[in-house]
Amino acid sequence: TQASSGMGSDGSAARAGSVAQTAAVTETLAASTGRVAGTTAYVGRAATVRSTGGKVDVKASDVVDIGALSGGGAVGGYAGIGGAVAIVNLSDNTEAYVGAAATLSAAGAVSVAASYDATAVAQSYGGGAGLVGLGAQVAIVHDSSSQAAYLESAVSDGDAGGARIDAATDVTVDASATRSIDAKAMGASAGALAAGAAIGRVEVSGD
Repeated sequence: TQASSGMGSDGSAARAGSVAQTAAVTETLAASTGRVAGTTAYVGRAATVRSTGGKVDVKASDVVDIGALSGGGAVGGYAGIGGAVAIVNLSDNTEAYVGAAATLSAAGAVSVAASYDATAVAQSYGGGAGLVGLGAQVAIVHDSSSQAAYLESAVSDGDAGGARIDAATDVTVDASATRSIDAKAMGASAGALAAGAAIGRVEVSGD
C-alpha cells in the first residue's frame, strides 16, 4: 500500500520600481505562498493483509518544492522608501499507519514508513535612494509539517485490540524528514540620510 504527493512551484514573484522627482515615494512589495496538505497511507481497522510470496509496504511519501520571490525599489528627489517581503508557509502532515485490530503477515519484510522531503526558498530584494533613503527587506520560511508512522493501539470506543503483525522476516516502522530551506534578504539604501534592514528567518516546528 503506497501513497505519494508531490508539488512543484515557481512560487510567486513581484517586482516594481517607482521614480519621483521631488515628493516622497513609498513602494512595498509582498510575495507570499504556502501549502497546507498531507499524504496518508494506511491499512484500515480490522483489515487483513497477507503476502505469501513477498513483502508488505505501507508508505506515505510527500515531496514539496516551493518558493517566493519579492523585489521592490524607490527613488525620490527628497525621500526614497522601499520595501519587499517574501513569505513561505508549509504545513504538511505525512502519516503511515496500520489501524487497530488489523492483521499483517508476509513471507518477507513489513515496512510502515512516512517520509517528507521539502525544498523551500524565500527571496526578498529591494532598496531606496534619495536625500533620505530607507529600505527594508524581509524573507521568512515557516515549516510546521509533521511526520508519523505507527501501529495503532486498541481503540477506546470498541473491543478491537491493537494492530498485529503475525509473520515477517523484518519489521520497520519509521518516520523521517529531509528539509532544504533558505531565506535570503538583501537591500541597499543611498542618500544623505540612509538606513536599511534586511531580515532572513527560518522557522521549523512540528513533530
